[in-house]
Amino acid sequence: LEEEIDGLDFDGFDFGFDDTVFDNIVERKDLSDTLDNEYKLIIDCKNEMQLQQIYEEMKERGFECTLSTL
Repeated sequence: LEEEIDGLDFDGFDFGFDDTVFDNIVERKDLSDTLDNEYKLIIDCKNEMQLQQIYEEMKERGFECTLSTL
């Protein structure tokens, strides 16, 4: 990340930063395996029949699904 920032034509002093502002930046890592979060997917369907079809397909593939209308 620091190399990418260094490669930009960007002067941090123009924005009130000094030379050390990016020294402690680390690249973001995927920590989703260590967190206790829920992840949801919302699919917009054209009609109730399409909703039912997609629901059944996802259940067959092993996904935990809930039907909802908004």
